[in-house]
Amino acid sequence: MIASIDFGASATKAAVLDATTDAARLIAFDATNHLPTAVHRHRGGKLLVGRPALAYLDRRPHQVRTDLKQRLNHATVVRANNPLVEVGGARPMPLLEAVAAVLAHAYRAVESSLSGPPGQLLLTYPVIWDAARRAALRQAARLGGIEARIELVSEPEAAAWQLSATHDRLPTPIAMLDLGASTFDLAVLDRDSDGRLGRLHADGRAVGGDDFDVALLDLVEDGLTGAARRRFVELRTEAAHDVTREAQAVKIRLTVEPRATFAFRDVEREISREEFDEAVAPLVEECVETAAQAVETVHRTRPVRTVGLCGAASRVPYFRDEVAALARRLGAGFVEVGGPGGGPARVAAVALGAVRVAHRPVLRSDDDWVVNFDKFPRVPPLTPTADGFAYPTTDAADIGLSRPGGNRLAAKVGNITSLTRVWRLAYDLDQRLLVSGSDNGLVELWEHGEELTLRHRGFLGRSASVLGFFRDQEVTALAVRGDRIASVEKRGTGAVYRRKGNRWSLHHRLNLTGPTVGLSILARDGALLRWGGERLELLDPDSGHTLATEKLPTQDPVIRVEPRHGWAYLRSADLLAAYRIDGRSIRAGFRREIAGTGALCCGTYASRPLVLTVAPAESAVLALDGCTGAELARLDVPDPGEVSQLTPTAWPDRFFVAIGNEVRFLTLTGGPR
Repeated sequence: MIASIDFGASATKAAVLDATTDAARLIAFDATNHLPTAVHRHRGGKLLVGRPALAYLDRRPHQVRTDLKQRLNHATVVRANNPLVEVGGARPMPLLEAVAAVLAHAYRAVESSLSGPPGQLLLTYPVIWDAARRAALRQAARLGGIEARIELVSEPEAAAWQLSATHDRLPTPIAMLDLGASTFDLAVLDRDSDGRLGRLHADGRAVGGDDFDVALLDLVEDGLTGAARRRFVELRTEAAHDVTREAQAVKIRLTVEPRATFAFRDVEREISREEFDEAVAPLVEECVETAAQAVETVHRTRPVRTVGLCGAASRVPYFRDEVAALARRLGAGFVEVGGPGGGPARVAAVALGAVRVAHRPVLRSDDDWVVNFDKFPRVPPLTPTADGFAYPTTDAADIGLSRPGGNRLAAKVGNITSLTRVWRLAYDLDQRLLVSGSDNGLVELWEHGEELTLRHRGFLGRSASVLGFFRDQEVTALAVRGDRIASVEKRGTGAVYRRKGNRWSLHHRLNLTGPTVGLSILARDGALLRWGGERLELLDPDSGHTLATEKLPTQDPVIRVEPRHGWAYLRSADLLAAYRIDGRSIRAGFRREIAGTGALCCGTYASRPLVLTVAPAESAVLALDGCTGAELARLDVPDPGEVSQLTPTAWPDRFFVAIGNEVRFLTLTGGPR
């Protein structure tokens, strides 16, 4: 599923898209389709969001923030602790934390609606926002605990996608105009060769329905005299929210009636539509002129054929008429989202359209490189290298190499082929260094050359131990990264080696309790993660002392580690579980029930962790977001039991899949921009 959150000046809306049916729907908040963008800190310290916050406007109007987006629009500095806003309580609150609370509330509603996290989350923003404000929106999402894969899309672009989705064969290019509560945004878009709408030009102004409200209040004030006028000036300060709410109601009535009466407490003033049009004329002209200039920028080479209109404030008849006149001058069609009058679709176009903008990942099997292992009943364990993979061969002491085109090489370990066997392999992509571990404790270094060659670099620890396999010296786990190599033997002893210049030397010994079936050296601080039996253990890279342990929910699961971001993934019968390794701790992440034991691997995709696993009961290979477990894509496979391995490669977005005795590529395409 794909979700969106449209963080609005007056209301925040969210939507989800079912990628299989291409149907978009709004998320409900307390039986309505919008969440008031408002926060207030209750006396007990709890932060209230939405309607519960608005309930305190009558009692503590200055401690309820309903202008979060407006403050982001106009803030001279946007960072985590600046500026501050008064939301009640003992101290002011950082603006981004207040924004984060609104985003988090909306995201929880999305998760509740989907019964889990979305595969992708689209956040919308005004086109006038610079890079700092867009970054602040992402930061607020993270402060709110949102770990979903996030994309940003401008508000008029999102609205154009919704307009296109609800109107068959809409002529392009489209000039999409969106007049909201605090900003006027526009974008000119055309279809590319893939049929997607791409931006040609965008512009905007910090003008919106809020400014129309101010103009109406000024009109009321100008029509009063004496004590009535002085009283109204006081009310605009003392009861600002209530006065503005009445102005909004009058503005809405004037969209369908020629006259409406502003009435608040002892102030009453009748307003005609002509008076209102005259009051907002400078604002309307500024917006329409901005749109005309934007259209002219592209019109000579890409004539605009459709002018679209959306946004709550675009219902003002004078503004609508001026935009329609602009469309006529261009010889373009004029289309209002939701039709004349608009209704809910007009104000929800951004949220509904944003989910359609997402690039939807596709997992596919490529047959352009198929390697057969005729001598094996199944493909042997694969270790990715810079241009293919390495594997232990059927000959006891051989290391095999293969790359696209089917070229292969075999190198012997230690020249004692009759008495040793390659047991484990590890590879460092950055150094092109391969490490092999044997069943008699030999740990050997190889330099992987450009022409599918292996150059012997020497042994670590003992140089040979002919009878080592009688003393439980087989290497059960290996890891290499940067200037460290770690190995562990079956009996629990092991070592960490450090490189100084071109030489590797023993850094410290390891004496471990319990079985060790896997090791990984984490990228961030070089900490050593090991697993086996029912335990995941984090070791200090310099001393080998235990920093943290985590009891696993099952005995001897399959575990794979994504070392760049510090995530570990466990696969057992009916369960996929994630663990986040951060500094000196191991924290449980998502859990997802997947019926049946299946192959597992992890990697990165669009700079985030990614998990691939087989779901036998669903006859599919699943690509999941590594932070949330949300499904990104899937590939149907007729016989999932034949998929014995999933392995990352050195190529972005590509993976090896072992099916029976064949190796193929899996490719994840169509991801975020």
